[in-house]
Amino acid sequence: MPLRLRQVIFAAILAAAAGLAFAQSYGRWLDPIIDTGRDLYIPEQILRGATLYHDVRYQYPPLAPYLLAAITAVTGHSLAAYMVIGVVQSLLIALLLWAIARRAAGEAAAFATALLFLAIDFTGATTWGANFIFPYSYAATLGMLFLLAFAGALYAATFVAQRQSPRARLWLGVAITAGIAASWCKVEYAIAVPVILIVTVIAYRLGAAAIAWFAGAQLAAIAFARWWFHDNRPGYDWIRDNVLAASLTKGETARRFFSLVSGTANWQARTAEALVGAALTAAVVLLLRWRERTEARASRIALAAVVVVVFLALAASGYAFFRGWGLFQVGLLIWALIKDRRTPLLFFATLSAAATLRIPLNVAPFWYGFVLVLPVYLLIVYVLFAYLPSRGVYAKQSALLWMALFLMLAIRDLASQRERWSLHRYPIHAARGVLFDSNEDRARLLDAFFARLGAMPYRTLAVFPEGITIDYLAGAQTPLSFHTFTPVETADAAVEQQVLRELEANPPGRIAIVTRDVTEYGYREFGADYNARLAGWMRAHYHLAADWRAPRFRIVVLER
Repeated sequence: MPLRLRQVIFAAILAAAAGLAFAQSYGRWLDPIIDTGRDLYIPEQILRGATLYHDVRYQYPPLAPYLLAAITAVTGHSLAAYMVIGVVQSLLIALLLWAIARRAAGEAAAFATALLFLAIDFTGATTWGANFIFPYSYAATLGMLFLLAFAGALYAATFVAQRQSPRARLWLGVAITAGIAASWCKVEYAIAVPVILIVTVIAYRLGAAAIAWFAGAQLAAIAFARWWFHDNRPGYDWIRDNVLAASLTKGETARRFFSLVSGTANWQARTAEALVGAALTAAVVLLLRWRERTEARASRIALAAVVVVVFLALAASGYAFFRGWGLFQVGLLIWALIKDRRTPLLFFATLSAAATLRIPLNVAPFWYGFVLVLPVYLLIVYVLFAYLPSRGVYAKQSALLWMALFLMLAIRDLASQRERWSLHRYPIHAARGVLFDSNEDRARLLDAFFARLGAMPYRTLAVFPEGITIDYLAGAQTPLSFHTFTPVETADAAVEQQVLRELEANPPGRIAIVTRDVTEYGYREFGADYNARLAGWMRAHYHLAADWRAPRFRIVVLER
């Protein structure tokens, strides 16, 4: 097939996948309670003069909210404005994935990588906030954008530009800048970036100056942040009490939560799934190798048919294919370190492994992995479309058979998303715009709540637990720096005491207590088996203004 025609076909398929994903999920990306509202609420407060970490608690480094504040100062803070931000960042990520994969493994690999992202991650529906339009954390998605920019520039400096040339130094400068930006979005990236940079510089002999530049820039950034966010009050330090708060990183509640994130909580099932995916993938590689060594046309056709059957098994086995690469990346990293430091294999294996340190047994486009898995896509396509053919395992033409698997995975996930998003058909009308919920009771009661708020004089509002999304949607403000009130944040007695002090110093005019499932943290209900003192203080200082109940949702409104 002529190159230009192939490019047109690839572009048409990618546009169709992205268009379908967007259309069938339109207006359904945002959960009205959980997570995302934090990043929708905080930028507006920054523009009003609030200081991050002091006036509003934040568990990530500061770049994402300040970047969003700069953008929304121009676009405004509506749901439509944030939708545009999400779409633009998604398109930039797709372009970066395409560019890196194309440079490393060719047009087909670039198409496969972009297709996986657009069909699976762009509007992912595996859990709340597992999409790039209204993600659970913009720190995660913007950080990944910068991480991919870092990886692309570092790849160009290492494998494209001539060593030590002005062009190579320029690419290194871009890589270091993007790497610093990524590391100031999320702690995972702050760990991954130096690991990738150090391994790449040493293995490919780029010169220690790059590491020195990065270290110097990072130290300067840390010094600036310490000056900008200084706060001598106990309990409000930007690192110790926010980003690395003990309640979020230590204790049984945090341990339980992060064991679910990493996959260690159910390691037997995750390991078994990874082994199945690895075995089926290895079987395809062997079949393609045998096919190359078979001269009989009938046998080659038969082996290709068997490959397609294995692909069907992989597509039907959930995310086993991706989990299998969670095992492969470790083996490939070791192999590259010992046997092959000349090819880009070490680069992509390091990039993949470093990005997924938080999810070692959950390497899949699922929940937290929907962002962290993107570098794994690059490793997959590089190995399947470039590395194995270059080692004579099978020919480049045979590698194109993998396209059938990627198309199957894309179609399967788009169909799954269509089913999940179709359940979000109940509108919620808020000051920021209209969104659709899957819980009819919640949509109906929140609609009533927002209507009542709009008819009353402005007063401050605090929502328990994890209701800052409601503040954002209503255009209200909370006087508290705390805003999540999930067990991992406030179950600790010392933290609860801090919240009580803030409530006494700056009592909100109105408090809303909403239904939020906290069983993922090992607790039953706010005010019952955690934060009982907070609930008691509210009963003593507030009176009941409204109590809307339905079988699947409840919202209690208290006023002073």
